[in-house]
Amino acid sequence: MERQNSFPPWKWIVALAIVAGLALLAYNLLPTKPIIQTEVLYRVIDLSEIGGKKTKVIAYNGIGDLVGEYEKLDGTKGAFLWNEKDGFQDLGDFGGSLSRANAIDDNRWIVGYSQDSTNREKAFQWTEETGMVELGDLGGDISRAYTITPRNGILGESTTEGVAKSHAFIWNASEGMVDLGTLGGDFSSASVMNAHGYIVGNSFPKGGVCHGVIWNPSREISDLGSLGPNLASWAWTINTHHWISGSVEYERNKANAALWDASGEIHVIGSLGGASSDFCCVTDELIAVGWSETGHGFQSRILLKGLEYFGDITGKRLLDRTPHGFLYDWNTGRGYDLNHLIAEDAGWVINKAVGINSAGKILAEGSHLGKQKTCFLEPLSPLSD
Repeated sequence: MERQNSFPPWKWIVALAIVAGLALLAYNLLPTKPIIQTEVLYRVIDLSEIGGKKTKVIAYNGIGDLVGEYEKLDGTKGAFLWNEKDGFQDLGDFGGSLSRANAIDDNRWIVGYSQDSTNREKAFQWTEETGMVELGDLGGDISRAYTITPRNGILGESTTEGVAKSHAFIWNASEGMVDLGTLGGDFSSASVMNAHGYIVGNSFPKGGVCHGVIWNPSREISDLGSLGPNLASWAWTINTHHWISGSVEYERNKANAALWDASGEIHVIGSLGGASSDFCCVTDELIAVGWSETGHGFQSRILLKGLEYFGDITGKRLLDRTPHGFLYDWNTGRGYDLNHLIAEDAGWVINKAVGINSAGKILAEGSHLGKQKTCFLEPLSPLSD
């Protein structure tokens, strides 16, 4: 009796293609400048239980105030303010199950959004004198405030017709809420204004994918561009010198951290070895922070399908896509995995750096002993050469 082949020829062809693809992808995922830093340069400060509450810190100012959201005993979320002198303070709400503070300035003005009794999110401003005050909307049911401008304005987004369209807004006391418009599509959102009045954010052109955008002081919108047709880009912050942080797609659904210089040129920085990365913030000193997938995880859809069919034949954690906190110094051209800059026995995995100030203090998200938390990374010494 002729023995039947239990592994048909077509499967051998697929398997060989997968092995070849794995080898090629493994090569492509290697960082262009691999840097392993073992010196402890940051102390981790846990921000997950401030004032005896379960807290998530979202922003801080230069005078010791922290804001964000905390979990109440009934499971709802509330906006809070904390400082060492005055302790923990609930900022109130509009009657719903979620309230979140997104930003605070040195005047202790706070902005964010809170759900009303119908669970629609409404942008607010909070001051010690007025408490929580609703900012209104652009004609829709939902609005969110994200940041405070250097000119005492507020940036965010609001729906314009029901929940179908969301546009970026700027709010100030004299004009109220002003629609900043879009690139022609149905969506825009404003993130940050620098000291010169330039605003960055994101918008959809008509029939296109998301692009990072910039509004000049006259509130005229310009496209920051991307790496090619039908490829997206995202812009999150702008510094005093007009450098912008964000990311750009190099193929659909895969993006690398990028910086736009003052002339508008895109500089693709890359990653820590993985397929995707993003910069959430850039300082005036051109230090950028964000997150990056590492070389431990493959992101190719074709290869993942093959791995699902044949199993993880290498045993190398190929399906692990957990991001790591990413710091990049433009001045030296060096990138760092923030997990290499903290004590190995700290029990922390830093997944994302969401902000950094001029003193080098980083606000980050991560996990400690398996629990998701926010933390400060406080510098102990400068980055070594």
